[in-house]
Amino acid sequence: MNSISYSQKALDDLYRLMDFMETVSPQTLPKMMNTIQTAIDQLAYMPEMGRVSEFSQLRQLTIPFGRNAYFVLYDYQESHQHIDIVAMRHSRELGW
Repeated sequence: MNSISYSQKALDDLYRLMDFMETVSPQTLPKMMNTIQTAIDQLAYMPEMGRVSEFSQLRQLTIPFGRNAYFVLYDYQESHQHIDIVAMRHSRELGW
């Protein structure tokens, strides 16, 4: 099993996504958090499930949520059995 850590940028992104969801649909926030956390937890066992990003050697995990999705950008260091979550965003947001 691989270890997982979060960069400060990824944590900031997650808090921003949470704040937005709390504003527009507070009752949906727990489901959103559970969906994101469950998908990230799966990376510990299946680190290559995200596709290689078109912009770098980082991987991008797509997490479907309703009619949209969340994207998680991560670095898989196979030799260290470690995953670093680099950034997160909603599918309606532009770029990283």
